[in-house]
Amino acid sequence: MNLPNEPDFMADVFDLIKYVTGLDDSKIFRGNQSREVLPESGDFCIFTPISRTRVGTNVTAFDAKDIPDSQNGIETDSALVRIDIQLDFYGDNAMRMAQGIEVFAVSLRCNQRLWHLKSKARVLYASNPYDATIVDETRQYIPRWITTLSICITTSVEDGQPWFQDLHLHGTKLKDDYDPESGPPTEDDYTPASQAGLVNVDVYFDPNEKE
Repeated sequence: MNLPNEPDFMADVFDLIKYVTGLDDSKIFRGNQSREVLPESGDFCIFTPISRTRVGTNVTAFDAKDIPDSQNGIETDSALVRIDIQLDFYGDNAMRMAQGIEVFAVSLRCNQRLWHLKSKARVLYASNPYDATIVDETRQYIPRWITTLSICITTSVEDGQPWFQDLHLHGTKLKDDYDPESGPPTEDDYTPASQAGLVNVDVYFDPNEKE
């Protein structure tokens, strides 16, 4: 079984931040939980997923194209989800970078760029940037501005699923004494519908009959 592909979009968010702000790779950090050593000075960014919300019900698909009968097909369950990502910008240009992300995030150009990346993410909106300046251990003020991106992606789980080789829609079931080695079943190998416990409701409720 393949687990959800949500980590793909994190690399795309990294690319988006770098594209808009011009920061070096070494100045963009993936979450406070990464425990990486932060720069002592200069501009940098920390981006962290803070929530995940399901947008709709699952969509299930089955694919057995070009797969031999002896192998399982692939059943895929997909769901549309919204993920909020908090972006913390630090440094003298923190306000400019946060405002730049907020403006670009809701532009057509932003979604065109993301759509060509791996996760096919779409930015729904970006929150208004706000000042969250902090004081470090040396009692020095460190400029910090925060904005939140709401991104919509499709995440999926894939699993092997056997597929039918012989499907018979007779409204009956095979007799218990049927020998599968005798070849394809014939009408005589099926139990009559009345004995199988099935009822033809169209006899009583004709779908073609008008009220």
